[in-house]
Amino acid sequence: MSVPDPRDDRASLPTAVVVGATGGVGRSVVELLRVTHRIWLVGRRSSAGPNRGRGPRAAQYWSLDFEGDLAELAPPSDLGPVDLLVLAAGKWSSGTIAEGTPKEWADVLAVNVIGQIALTQLLLPHLRRAHGRVIALSSTAVDGSPRGRAAYVASKAALDAFLVGLHEEERRHGIQVTTLHAGRIATPMHREVTDAEATGQKVEAMAPDDLARVIVMLAELPSSVHLSELTLRAASFVEEPPA
Repeated sequence: MSVPDPRDDRASLPTAVVVGATGGVGRSVVELLRVTHRIWLVGRRSSAGPNRGRGPRAAQYWSLDFEGDLAELAPPSDLGPVDLLVLAAGKWSSGTIAEGTPKEWADVLAVNVIGQIALTQLLLPHLRRAHGRVIALSSTAVDGSPRGRAAYVASKAALDAFLVGLHEEERRHGIQVTTLHAGRIATPMHREVTDAEATGQKVEAMAPDDLARVIVMLAELPSSVHLSELTLRAASFVEEPPA
């Protein structure tokens, strides 16, 4: 196991692992945490590269594809204790149950649930050592109708159940778990949602940077405070398009 160079000021910083670091919310979280944390970016796209930054505060990249084979999943040798795990991976799926294929269901479940569960399990010893926090991005979609988006809603509901179990089982090890139910977020995935809905209406959405600020706020709560669940929605919802 490699030992962090004491001349590297990251060695004294708390460690954050950000899953979905190549997406809109994940990228924003990384930018906000870069000054205060030693960051590991978890993602499958090479576009995470620019998010690494340069110099002593550069983030490290952990290449991982949740839709691939997770049998050989292993942490980086120099990872150390993990103070913060942000689960922000997400994959959208739309269509009726009759039209959906097993592969489409498997892919969305792999990204939204199975992969994030597998990674969390792998990191539990690292989180326990630091009495770390897990902040996971779920969706307000679990409170609405699954019609036309059953695979996506099922994946987020399963993630919620996992997070409740994680909270109840790991609190004795000092791990705090927060489920963040977010409404619509202005990311490329949101465009997929609105395209699928094809309502012709403009739907308001939160800026990724604003949601990232909330995630960082949760990460900075005193250890004596545990917020187990939080719901965020856009300040306004639906606008009629201009005539």
